Amino acid sequence: MTKEEHHLYETIDFSVKEFRESVGAKKLPTEDKKTLLVRRWREPCLSIHGIEGAFSGAGEKTVIPSKVIGKFSIRIVPHMKPEKNSFPRDPIVHATFVQVQVKLIKFPSELYCVKHKEEFFQVNKMVVDYLNELWKKRGSPNTFTPGVGHDALPWLADTNDANFKAGARAMKIVHGVDPDYIREGCSIPITLTFQELTGKSVLLLPLGAADDMAHSQNEKINKVNYVQGVKTLLAYLLELGKV
Repeated sequence: MTKEEHHLYETIDFSVKEFRESVGAKKLPTEDKKTLLVRRWREPCLSIHGIEGAFSGAGEKTVIPSKVIGKFSIRIVPHMKPEKNSFPRDPIVHATFVQVQVKLIKFPSELYCVKHKEEFFQVNKMVVDYLNELWKKRGSPNTFTPGVGHDALPWLADTNDANFKAGARAMKIVHGVDPDYIREGCSIPITLTFQELTGKSVLLLPLGAADDMAHSQNEKINKVNYVQGVKTLLAYLLELGKV
């Protein structure tokens, strides 16, 4: 992270106490605001989000399924690619990236210490190979078949360009506050496709609330966010027209 990016996280209006209470946690891994937000929004992460085949209803059934499918996702960050992953040359980003890789995958750090040399890895293959290695150590007679569902490259934009500045002005006009540049990850692969095909700046303009439960069964948008969102979009178009 650059000094400017560090400063952005220090000025974000965020209460660790309120966040802890909202998620129902008695304790968080860290109480430091910046560290918590960086881990939540910027760093690679792994999440388990589904199990098929096992009994999931109310009660305590003891039926053992013959087949179970588990689902998890790994969010990658800029300079990582799901198929071929080249390590960046920037020493600060390089050091951070190496630390994550050694920590999660436990590859020898000597591989990354060659100055000005790019190493290519396949993230998907690394994960599958690692899972197969763990399964082999279990010595189980059962069958284990890991596979990749789908993947997408990370998207990163320049928040200082005219498009983002127009969006920031629109937020200020409607909501009366300057927006925070949080750099949160989300699963919208088409964003990068639009940017690459058009060669233009692409802006994701947030209109909802943090508790909208996006992509879930009970996804919603509050009336106030809907109305203010319409105003924000109109203000954005007006501001963009001034560029």
